[in-house]
Amino acid sequence: MHFLPADTIFHEHDKGNSLYILVKGRVDVYREDEQGVDRHLAELREGSLIGVHALVAEKSQRSATVKVKTYVTLLKLTAADVLRLAREAPELERRLREADLML
Repeated sequence: MHFLPADTIFHEHDKGNSLYILVKGRVDVYREDEQGVDRHLAELREGSLIGVHALVAEKSQRSATVKVKTYVTLLKLTAADVLRLAREAPELERRLREADLML
């Protein structure tokens, strides 16, 4: 998937059923504070995983908003994609289990 600067990949509280691998570019992560103001949490760069928490818990919501900072290329993986890849790659399955990300 490709995004332009100022695009939003997803919003905090959106339903999440996939994760993204940041192949190229940079994104900013924001979370709403108690006053309803978006606070900058992090800048993610190439190689980062985005949206992992929503993939782990069924029917979960996104815990932050992710906005595009530069031109971005992402690889989108659904829960089914991750499970299929884990079955085919024992090393990936091991790492996912270690990180408590195995579904």
